[in-house]
Amino acid sequence: MKRVSNMYEALLDSAVLDRPLPLRDLQFEALVVLSRSVCEDQSSLARALGIDTSSITAILDQLERMKLGRRRRRSDRRRYSFELSKDAPSVIAAEWRVRKLAQDRVFSTLSAADGK
Repeated sequence: MKRVSNMYEALLDSAVLDRPLPLRDLQFEALVVLSRSVCEDQSSLARALGIDTSSITAILDQLERMKLGRRRRRSDRRRYSFELSKDAPSVIAAEWRVRKLAQDRVFSTLSAADGK
């Protein structure tokens, strides 16, 4: 399983696949969760991703730098939600295609190596 994971990550990190942005897994997962549901704040997003609330700040900082969204202050000044940019849906769709292609390549390589 580790071999499959390493092959997949190496393919995603390589220049072989045309990716609009070099998204890491948690960045991509956060975008997908945000596109499919309304997380009322950063804490609920962290819970949805299964990560600590302190980790979500760095992920959202990275997504903001990539211009994929921005924080919005809620009525409670201590709480923020994250609003996706108009470009985020196309980036998410492109990343899905790239990840599917990477999976297909990895599994075809494994199938060929196994003689199947």
